[in-house]
Amino acid sequence: MKKAFMAVYSSIEFYPPSLNALTSIITHFGKISILSRNVKSLQWDYKTNVENIQSGDFTDIRDAEKKPMLWKIYSFILFTWNMWKNLQKEKPALIILYDPIPMLSYYLIRNFIGHKYLLWYHNHDVADKKTIRKYTIAWWAIHAEQNLFKYIDIFTLPAEIRKQYFPLHHLKGKYFFIPNMPAKSFYNKFYLVKSLHNLQSINLLYQGSIGDGHGLKNIIQNCIGKEVAGKKIILTLIGWISNDYKNSLLNLAANNQEYLFIHSLITYAKLPLETRKHHIGLAIHEPVNLNFSTAGTASNKIYEYAALGLPIILYDNIHYRGNLSQYEWAFFTDLSEKSMSDCIEKIIANYEYLSQKAHEDFETHLNFETYFNPVIEEVMEQIKKIN
Repeated sequence: MKKAFMAVYSSIEFYPPSLNALTSIITHFGKISILSRNVKSLQWDYKTNVENIQSGDFTDIRDAEKKPMLWKIYSFILFTWNMWKNLQKEKPALIILYDPIPMLSYYLIRNFIGHKYLLWYHNHDVADKKTIRKYTIAWWAIHAEQNLFKYIDIFTLPAEIRKQYFPLHHLKGKYFFIPNMPAKSFYNKFYLVKSLHNLQSINLLYQGSIGDGHGLKNIIQNCIGKEVAGKKIILTLIGWISNDYKNSLLNLAANNQEYLFIHSLITYAKLPLETRKHHIGLAIHEPVNLNFSTAGTASNKIYEYAALGLPIILYDNIHYRGNLSQYEWAFFTDLSEKSMSDCIEKIIANYEYLSQKAHEDFETHLNFETYFNPVIEEVMEQIKKIN
């Protein structure tokens, strides 16, 4: 019975593409162990051959971020110990590590693993070194990451443009591009044909972590409560938000608060049920940092909207146009009132067609399986050679 091991430092449920990967990998292995810190209650429907190992006592992810350095060091050491212990016990044929901190743990125990395996490294979000405080665990992890490519058999990224930030000339094995797209195996069951017929309003949706850099303040000021093509504009936000930021948005909405809805974080397993209730998806990432400026294929919300038939409004820059301008359902804004109004008006004018086209493009090629299946085939071939 072949076994696999996956390690992510926060929780796999914060990363929908990794849940998609798990769903695909399950069919190839008799058992999969997933190691994470104990920072989130698990709600995904895991199969019986999946073992979740949550390191440490439960501490909510937001509280964990505020803990003192000694607590963080202890948490990392415990995570590393649990990684070594599981690898010794299960002896998996495949080890998948997500992001730099699990790679640092691997670096520290690599000489004590004691069996043959294939090493796969996937980077969710490239780190901006200038923003990382010196000598923290993240700082050490980022520096260790640069030295570990000589051990990596499979390296994957969600955005091709990010290759420049990694030492691929030292890569032992092969590189693959896996964009953060939803899986047909999960999203297709939620799709409903959409229409604006007889509706008096149109609902814009932003889902994800709610904060600066997503144009939300501009949209609240320039759009909500106003009328475009005979329909009032409503904005719904779904995701984690601090109380201070929530209050700032509500204050900004002023007399139009009835057109602004803010919902707390919804688990990925239930999110599509909410997403499909809306009409236009917002996937605006102003280029305020490295991840936002390279998110054209790394922002899973873009393709989750499309999967459910929502036309999308994106930030107008070269990167987004390069990745998405060929799609009729993708519209670009500079966040001004006129720009947003023009986008919404064009979408309303041809809504049923654009909605159907978005879902069709998801079905044909903008889905996780299209990119992931060739990678897992390569992985299984390499494992055969090892064993």
